[in-house]
Amino acid sequence: MTLCRTLRARLALQYAGVLALLLCLFSAGVYFGLRTVLGRNLDASLWSIAESEVASASDAPDGAVHFHEVSPNPLRAGGVARLDKLVQLRTFPQGRLVGKSRTLGASELPLSAQARARLARGEVVFETVRTPASPPIRMISLPISVQGEVRYVMQVGASLAPLQTTLRRLLGVLLVLDASALGLTALAGSFLARRALRPIGQLVRTLERIEGQSLHRRLAVVTPHDELGRLTTVLNRMLDRLERSFRSQQRFIADASHELRAPLASVQLALELALRRPRTAQEYRQAVQSALEDVAHLSRLVEDLLTLSRADSGKLEIARRPVPLASLLQQVVAAFAQRAKEKQLEVAVAVPEVVVAGEPALLFRLFANLLDNALRYTPAPGQITLTGAADADVVRVTVRDTGIGIPAEHLPRIFERFYRVESERTRETGGSGLGLAICQEIVRAHGGTLTVTSTVGQGSAFTVSLPLYNRLV
Repeated sequence: MTLCRTLRARLALQYAGVLALLLCLFSAGVYFGLRTVLGRNLDASLWSIAESEVASASDAPDGAVHFHEVSPNPLRAGGVARLDKLVQLRTFPQGRLVGKSRTLGASELPLSAQARARLARGEVVFETVRTPASPPIRMISLPISVQGEVRYVMQVGASLAPLQTTLRRLLGVLLVLDASALGLTALAGSFLARRALRPIGQLVRTLERIEGQSLHRRLAVVTPHDELGRLTTVLNRMLDRLERSFRSQQRFIADASHELRAPLASVQLALELALRRPRTAQEYRQAVQSALEDVAHLSRLVEDLLTLSRADSGKLEIARRPVPLASLLQQVVAAFAQRAKEKQLEVAVAVPEVVVAGEPALLFRLFANLLDNALRYTPAPGQITLTGAADADVVRVTVRDTGIGIPAEHLPRIFERFYRVESERTRETGGSGLGLAICQEIVRAHGGTLTVTSTVGQGSAFTVSLPLYNRLV
């Protein structure tokens, strides 16, 4: 429905709907309550009239039956109608008419079989007599006992037309009042909803103006302690996260483009130089070898980017298999033994014989990256140690070197993608700036932690905490 597309319209309709329900309940209570009260009052009046007529039915000196007849009402001409009573006296159980009031004319008040049965037991009977040609009549049948037996029945009736007229007028008044109150409430609800939602409209307009180049803008928090203020605060925090993510993505794209452009340019240059003039087989072999080295670098870079992409999408597959930690680290050290020997660096391993839970290939890559990082930035002669300590749940492995160290101001960002310490760590040293970021993602996927401590000129220590396999089985 077009009318209910806006929150303001829905709120106004909900207010009106709730009020309509309350008004219906209230009006129904008033209507039926008044009808019950008027009905009870009429029954009480009929009973009182019946008793009065019984007492005065034979008070005339001639011994005849007389009733209190209604005299002409001088107020009828002024529009005030009087409820005339209908009175008659019957014998019981024969039902012979003894006397009746002139208001009955040629008619008689009926005496039903059910009323006869109840009158025989001495009960007072109230009935509503309905006739097709006139309004219904409310009637009382009062038994009159003589020497302990019911001999007569005094019947007094009154038309229900005045009561029905009163109830119809009341119903009309209630409908008018309810409709008026409902309309005013709908207008007031629409006004209040518009006023309450006006700040939300301002928030929407401000958010619509925020784009990639204006993510630094924030929403104004007018009332920080109410619902709208909390919503604005949450939106500002979300904008903070979006800005950081957007800026990080921009840096990532720029850095990835730079890292890809350099080896591609190197490959292109090598091939162009090789094709400028005829060369010997050895020169062509050198050109191809240089291009292959750059292609290998590109392959490693693409593989690193794919690993990070899978980590970001939650698709970094972890098998959670048992992995002997000491054996794994010995394999990692063996893979880098020749390189360490060439750089005159000593690598030592001292870890407990424990089993960790994870993917062997990813854990190998984790410690290979850390060891590669230590070999890259540790000058000869130097030492690199891999030590570990285990408790009931986790094992902590520390890769410590005696290298150049990392300045303290760079430590908070050391695990960011493509981040390098500009003074010492450049592409010429061989790194792409993705190794530590990949280590962080691998450790996180295994449910562990990776921390770093470093002192410039003394070296760095990277500590990996991994869950033990026996904790998960």
